[in-house]
Amino acid sequence: MKNSYIYILIFAFFAGCSSGEKAQTEENVVAKAGDKTLTYKDLQSFANAFSGDKDSAEIVAEYVKKWAATEALYLKAEKNFKADAKIEKLVDDYRKMLIINRFKQKIIDDNQKLPTDEQIAEYYRRHSAALKLDEPIVRGAFLKIPKNAPQKEQLKKDLRKLTQESIEKIEKYSLKHIANYEIFTENWKKYSAIAEKLPLPAANKDGFVSAAKFYEMSDSTSVYYLSITEYKTTSEEMPLEFVKDLIVNILIEKNNLQFLKDYTQKLYENGVKKGDIIVK
Repeated sequence: MKNSYIYILIFAFFAGCSSGEKAQTEENVVAKAGDKTLTYKDLQSFANAFSGDKDSAEIVAEYVKKWAATEALYLKAEKNFKADAKIEKLVDDYRKMLIINRFKQKIIDDNQKLPTDEQIAEYYRRHSAALKLDEPIVRGAFLKIPKNAPQKEQLKKDLRKLTQESIEKIEKYSLKHIANYEIFTENWKKYSAIAEKLPLPAANKDGFVSAAKFYEMSDSTSVYYLSITEYKTTSEEMPLEFVKDLIVNILIEKNNLQFLKDYTQKLYENGVKKGDIIVK
């Protein structure tokens, strides 16, 4: 009987949503447990996520039942631990830390400054020896075309050169023919990222990138070209351009921690000076 009642309410809910009526009020109660209520308004955001599913009524009905069961369990548990000082302290501590952490994030967001190029370069100078590559990285270009694509020889010539003029030719070719390509002469790319698009060997990666500047590969349907203008092998120091984003994040985190330390210390000193904080 209870299930039937819930399904009727859910049907009415979806009917109201589909008709465009937005008359849900606090009196439109879907479920009740003790003095807690679940209204149509509370339910709307959850129900909207499933409004197109054929089983949406059943999904929402199950959600309502779960809400009611959870509230009933909480009421039962609260009666058993109502005067429990340990739980009250845990709740107070959690609330305190939640508010503090939200406040910390706010003042960080309001005062955060990005590290300068000089700070990034200085960090790299001090720590570059510890910033080692765990796989090869390359600069260059790759291209994938169908096996029956025209003008392959000219494409290979352009890919070997990778001048501004040859890159423009590659771009024009891709507009006329089916071609999947990427030019990364200014950026470093991980070997594993390229291997997701080209059939590169899984073994001896360092040997592969250092053995030649141009590779041609194929499978049953496609031809693949890889042009390497620059490379670095495993265990070499990461180039600054490659590791810059990591350094920026490290410096931001370091600056945030220092800012919070200084802010807290200043807050403490002002509190002592005003007499709001007394430490014996």
